[in-house]
Amino acid sequence: MTDDRSRASLERIALEMTSHLGLGEVLESITQGLVEDFDAAFARIWLMGPGDLCDTCSMAPYCENRERCLHLTTSAGIYTRTDGEHQRVPLGVRKIGLIAQDGCSVSTNDLAGDERVPEKAWLKQAGLQSFAGHPLVFRGETLGVLALFSRRQMEQTEFDRIGVFANQAAVAIKNAQLYEDLRKRQSEYELILLSAGEGIYGLDQDGRTTFVNPAAAQLLGWQAEDLIGRPQHDLIHHTRSDGSTYDRSQCPIYAALKDGQVHTVNDEVFWRKDGTSLTVEYTSTPIRDATGQPAGAVVTFRDITRRIEAEQGQREALAQVEKLKDRLQEENAYLQEEIRLEHDFDNIISGSESFKAVLRSVEQVASTESTVLILGETGTGKELIARALHTLSPRQERPLVKVNCAALPANLIESELFGHERGAFTGALSRRQGRFELAHRGTIFLDEIGDLPLDLQAKLLRVLQEGEFERLGGSQTLE
Repeated sequence: MTDDRSRASLERIALEMTSHLGLGEVLESITQGLVEDFDAAFARIWLMGPGDLCDTCSMAPYCENRERCLHLTTSAGIYTRTDGEHQRVPLGVRKIGLIAQDGCSVSTNDLAGDERVPEKAWLKQAGLQSFAGHPLVFRGETLGVLALFSRRQMEQTEFDRIGVFANQAAVAIKNAQLYEDLRKRQSEYELILLSAGEGIYGLDQDGRTTFVNPAAAQLLGWQAEDLIGRPQHDLIHHTRSDGSTYDRSQCPIYAALKDGQVHTVNDEVFWRKDGTSLTVEYTSTPIRDATGQPAGAVVTFRDITRRIEAEQGQREALAQVEKLKDRLQEENAYLQEEIRLEHDFDNIISGSESFKAVLRSVEQVASTESTVLILGETGTGKELIARALHTLSPRQERPLVKVNCAALPANLIESELFGHERGAFTGALSRRQGRFELAHRGTIFLDEIGDLPLDLQAKLLRVLQEGEFERLGGSQTLE
């Protein structure tokens, strides 16, 4: 082959291999090009790989390091199989292994007399005369070995050009490997995006949607193709939960596009296609270009509607518990010295037949919801009768609240009986339950009720008749 023709052939092969991205296509274009354009009998490429066939490899006895070896990945020409005796070659074994280990090229026009080629019969049978083998090295990393056999004598310039071509091939192979790795990683990332339970979507620098995973589309009620290329804010983030407009200039998601910072928001709403909303927490993470400038953002969000509802329910439950706790504390303040009496009236001692009749009346009326008027002089045991009524009644598990109406300060009587709201009068720093509220589902004993002011007695009459009242300073009717 003339000098100009060999140069032109290698240039065509180089152009062809650089037009492909896939590793398999690059390797095939190299070996097939050498056979067709450079007049090689056959050409092969081994690439470095892990030691994976050691148990069946015919060269295993000569292999000192089984962690990695040369894998025959492509073969063109009179031999096309890659699963034969030379499918794995240990480093340092035979001429191919030596080329990879030493990083030196090997060439000869006398294969029959070359001691580095032990098998001669197949050379004569195939009519092979010359051989060129070169390491495929990229930035100090040995990727593999390129080898070709020819039936003709080759000039030294051709051997040299093949060496230069091998360097170009190493660059193309490394680029193809990186592309394969990138494509594999991209597939893995796509699988992650597809399987993620959280909503994930991407934005370009102008805020247009670049990708949407299925979870995001489902949460938002859109088809993914309906969101791609459209401004995200205008579709799902345009309004706050109260209906007020959420201007794009105030949007934390868009802020990541401007300042290049990660923005996290824990309680906002996104709007679905059907006009309903979902409460979300989201993180907007900027994407940077090669110069470090923001080029877009990735937004990850989750629906926290149920969590918010659960937290609200928990807050309400805690508030109810606190309310009950306050009530119990106030009841305890009133009743810490009270002791329930048994049904047999052990604390009432009397031999009077008329008093026994009173006690029988107590047993009869205790099970009713009636208001009971107890009359008697001071010291005759009205409180004991009240205790007996309470003990025998269905309300015995709730408190018996005693109020000595004659002992209450005139200016605090209404507050003591009915309670007050915060700010109802000077000194009312918090809401306070009155005696009637403390006696809810229990019993209240109003001692010396006749000593109350007449206007307050009218209010008491309403409580006794209607069973309802308002706290001082309040407007809510309590029953």
